[in-house]
Amino acid sequence: MNGHFALRLDGETMLLAGAEGGELFAQIVEDAAGPTPYVKKHPAPLEFEDITLGVGLGMSDALFDWVAAVWAADDQAKDGALLAADYNFMIKIERQFSGAHIAGTTIPALDATSKTATQLSVRLTPASIVLVPGSGKLQLTKLKQRLWQASAFRLNIDGLDCTKVSRIDSFTVPGVVGGKVDFPELAVTFPVVSAATWTNWFQDFVIGGNSGDAAEKNGKITFLLPNLKTPLASIELHGLGIVRLETIPGGPNQVARITAGLYCEQMSLHRDQP
Repeated sequence: MNGHFALRLDGETMLLAGAEGGELFAQIVEDAAGPTPYVKKHPAPLEFEDITLGVGLGMSDALFDWVAAVWAADDQAKDGALLAADYNFMIKIERQFSGAHIAGTTIPALDATSKTATQLSVRLTPASIVLVPGSGKLQLTKLKQRLWQASAFRLNIDGLDCTKVSRIDSFTVPGVVGGKVDFPELAVTFPVVSAATWTNWFQDFVIGGNSGDAAEKNGKITFLLPNLKTPLASIELHGLGIVRLETIPGGPNQVARITAGLYCEQMSLHRDQP
């Protein structure tokens, strides 16, 4: 259906940049041992698709706090609803979910050369979903998402030259498994001309074997408004270790670049105040 999607969670309703999933379905069970020459079939127990939400950094406090809690290994199950509305914001159908856990949060690629707006992706795994007809008009806590461009970011890492970082590849923070969060590797790209501090760290940390806790670093990714000054949110990075340096040759009109691979033991999500 064309129109709008919104999320209702903890008494707050926010407009989404997009949404998909949340369908109800059943697998087909086949029984070939019956008395007829045909394979007997019937539906397996009802299952529910994951729900994927497209959100900006102006998301509701309820969703932001939920994501931040999961990153802190606080695995919370929540009830809510995905609302589908027409262009006039009249609700047409509700997917009411219960016992949902956050299965993953995907941060899009951050690219200093990009001119496009971007969004986060939050994937929910619900215990159950009920489809009900919609009624009334959306009453939104967050009507508009703040503009956020893929180029509007800043990276800082203790002791490293991050002033010319041009890209951080997309990464996904998984949900809590066994009481822990296994944070993903980061891939950071910068020109060769600013590689000295990174190369020195790699030489000492990997080749020299000085890779204890004291040699790991902390850092921060800050998401900015298009003016590249006003902060929207940030990800604090703890326990960073470098494991790879890969040179990307430059073309006729391009400078050579290096991509650094970093592990990260802990990330925490924060809403920054302008």
